[in-house]
Amino acid sequence: MAVTANQAAAALRVHLPQVDGTKLNWLLYYVQGHHLAYTGKPAFPNRILASTNGAAVEDFVDQHQPHTPRVLDDWLLNVVLAVATRYGKTTTGDLDRLARAEPPWQNTMAGQAINNAMMRDFFTGDGALEPVEHDSLERLRQTAAEIRRVQAASPPAEPDDLDALLAKVAGRGSR
Repeated sequence: MAVTANQAAAALRVHLPQVDGTKLNWLLYYVQGHHLAYTGKPAFPNRILASTNGAAVEDFVDQHQPHTPRVLDDWLLNVVLAVATRYGKTTTGDLDRLARAEPPWQNTMAGQAINNAMMRDFFTGDGALEPVEHDSLERLRQTAAEIRRVQAASPPAEPDDLDALLAKVAGRGSR
């Protein structure tokens, strides 16, 4: 079964519980782009539209769903964490300015879907989180496995503290 944009949004909300709908659409744009870069496949089937008001995930209505552990595969779980870490503290306005300056946005007419191949090319080049090397793929799998282990051992009653989660994954926190 394919992951939905709502499931990816729920995973983002674990790390960014107060995120508003506009910012969430921008973050989903980055999830889609980075997932395309790492796997060559979309994270979710919804297209990203270049609307005049900003990124709009087609047919996405933020339902504020709780995150269900083990729904996301290792790749998507890692991408969500990376996007939350890299862009989570960025304001909605700054995300808007950042994305609109990027080639996928600049090369798409208002109201049209941003081409996945264009997103993949950008996010594997200038927009990459980090160079993808063969040994980093195994490291990403190990990180996702550790995150799942931590989630299974102590399902959070409240959203995770991102710094504490990163410390646990890095092996610096208490277990």
